[in-house]
Amino acid sequence: MGLKKISVNLTIFLVSLTVCLFLLDLAIGFIFPFCNPRGILRYRYYPEDDILLCVKGFRGRQWISSGDYNVSVRINGDGFRDKRNISDSRPVDFFVVGDSFSFGHGVDEDKRYSDQLASMTGKNFFNISSPGNLLHYWKLIDYARKKGAPVNKVILGVCMENDLFDYEAMDYKEFESGCAPSLLASVKEKLKLYSAAYNLMAYISQKNRFLKKFGNRFGIIVHTYGIINDVYPDKVMVSSADKIGELCRLYDVTAVIIPSRGLWVGEKKEKELQAHNKFIRLLKERNINTVDLKPYLEKDGDPLSHYFKNDAHWNISGHRLAAEAIASELKKRRQ
Repeated sequence: MGLKKISVNLTIFLVSLTVCLFLLDLAIGFIFPFCNPRGILRYRYYPEDDILLCVKGFRGRQWISSGDYNVSVRINGDGFRDKRNISDSRPVDFFVVGDSFSFGHGVDEDKRYSDQLASMTGKNFFNISSPGNLLHYWKLIDYARKKGAPVNKVILGVCMENDLFDYEAMDYKEFESGCAPSLLASVKEKLKLYSAAYNLMAYISQKNRFLKKFGNRFGIIVHTYGIINDVYPDKVMVSSADKIGELCRLYDVTAVIIPSRGLWVGEKKEKELQAHNKFIRLLKERNINTVDLKPYLEKDGDPLSHYFKNDAHWNISGHRLAAEAIASELKKRRQ
């Protein structure tokens, strides 16, 4: 058989294989809708506003192969996870802004602390959260105002694991190095967003004891429960407290401190505790209305029970505790 004929046959084989795999992937997405990557929540950078938002008008699900959550997500035309348009808000309404915790990662929309707050207080809470840092939250507020929201009262979710930076120096590299995904993690994320077959395999692997053990042993299956950051230097905490203070000069802000899991996991619990207490003290020294969620999460003696088993975010009980803590603070201030 000549070299030319071998090349033609190999090309035909590869093209046929590609077409078959493509059709198989489509079929899997049709038979198992939760595996269809077109229905998986994703974010998009909108350069005209210089912000990261959910894809505007998205309808789909947010799920994890371990089975910790599989929830419906609806994004409005402004890019927020809220049934209402922010232009319908009033000056007396509250705006909740923060990262994935405040967004409600992994829980149904009505189970988020912002929605539970509305039920507890009888007031309106508009959720304009999207993953980022304090500068990004500032941009989200500006974007909401641009869309017609008369922002005045702000509930600011501050995550101690990834929201604190030296904002004056604008040098995040020291902390981003600990957050950069590995090559394997990057490849897996891409496959999740584009391949239904991969999503089905990941789901089956998590449910099968042998496959899960095999994947864990060789680093193929990993949970997202790792602590993102080490203990912050003093300059980072001071800079972050100052940045929140700047926001307080423009709006009526209640800073909700989402504690690091390093308080309860790892070998640096004492240092984490010192850093946590110092940051709370810095906020109070600046007369910032502060809700420290640490004692609320610890009150039953098992703070990690309020997080998903295989994911670094709160489950429903974590959101309920946050709502109770914030509602108590607002009641004290008669808001």
